[in-house]
Amino acid sequence: HPRYEFGRREQVLKELVDTVIQLVTKARELDVAVTIDAEEVDRLELSLEVFRAIYQSDAVKGWGHFGLVVQAYSKRALPVLHYINRLAD
Repeated sequence: HPRYEFGRREQVLKELVDTVIQLVTKARELDVAVTIDAEEVDRLELSLEVFRAIYQSDAVKGWGHFGLVVQAYSKRALPVLHYINRLAD
């Protein structure tokens, strides 16, 4: 997304989530894994929102090939992993 920044949160969620869900649906048909990379720390919260919206969609339910890259060196790595773990429950 050309304006992937928290200040454009609503626009990003509206435009990007639907597009990625379409990609995930096709990837699932082809048995190709999809991973969201949340590397940039200033965009982490937005990436987590995008991930959550897609993860909770019907396109991903029951499919174990959708994931999120977590930067282990980040000070926020453990809280992010705890968040993802709670999301999976």
